[in-house]
Amino acid sequence: MMALSVCLFGRFAAETDRQPVISLSGAKVQELFSYLLLHRTRPHRREALTTLLWPDVPDVQSKRYLRKTVWQLQSALAQLTPPGAPPILHADPDWLQVNGEADVWLDVAQFECAYRLAEDTAGEEMEPTTAARVEAAVELYRGDLLEGWYQEWVLFERERLERMYLSLLDKLISHCAAHGRYEAGISYGMRALRHDPARERTHRRLMRLHALAGNRSEALHQYAVCVDTLRRELDVAPSERTNALYHNILTAGDEPETAAPAPAERLRPLPENNSTLPAPNGEVNHALARLEQMLSLLGETQRLVQQNMTTVAAALDDLRRDDLRRA
Repeated sequence: MMALSVCLFGRFAAETDRQPVISLSGAKVQELFSYLLLHRTRPHRREALTTLLWPDVPDVQSKRYLRKTVWQLQSALAQLTPPGAPPILHADPDWLQVNGEADVWLDVAQFECAYRLAEDTAGEEMEPTTAARVEAAVELYRGDLLEGWYQEWVLFERERLERMYLSLLDKLISHCAAHGRYEAGISYGMRALRHDPARERTHRRLMRLHALAGNRSEALHQYAVCVDTLRRELDVAPSERTNALYHNILTAGDEPETAAPAPAERLRPLPENNSTLPAPNGEVNHALARLEQMLSLLGETQRLVQQNMTTVAAALDDLRRDDLRRA
């Protein structure tokens, strides 16, 4: 018999040999087992479990319900334990705990292990093996924890794991951006927005990734989506940081492709002797492009100087007229 496999992301699912475990289909059996699996590193008092699972039921009755549920869970797990293997559940009159040595595969356990591995490492600094573990971990997150359940303890754990999921997605976005995997980074960013559409930081990261991938129109479209989502979800405008990134991307196409020459290069003349010019290859074209750019800069400077001179002259005329009126 293969190991028991339990998935808590999305809907509860338990399998062996890729076949559903029918004996774990009861609602309270699943809830008790799920809670013990999520808190597998410590034992739990029975009194605390009765309050957790049956908060509105009298004490005597809730204890009876717990005894019945524990018996059902033990019976189901006993059928899944090979002869000689350690039991999956430790149970005594006062305490319950999942056996850490039992052969049980749990998606949440694998997810949390990958999170701890990458927790203190920046996304762009992750080693390839760590990045692969993180990528596998986010694939395990096939849905929110125990979808369709709304018990208070489930909501708390669901929010905790969702924050971990978004943190891992952030690391993968940074890793993909640092290694030129822009499309993969965009995919992870879209996943993050599906969980938190108003996450402005993720919108900015997607804008950068689209721009790095050479798709300025998509970067600008992402800004529009960000503006609309923030207004609809939070009734706020984008931050100055987001607006600055938008304007940088918007004007990026208007910037010259060749960097402006340094001041010393602008003033240094080319040699008059043709024999000392660069060899007749790409360097000549580069030198010509530099000269054309210098000419353009000179024309722009001349235009600005002329404009400023006109403004100053007009201001002086106004001052003279004021002096004449006062005289």
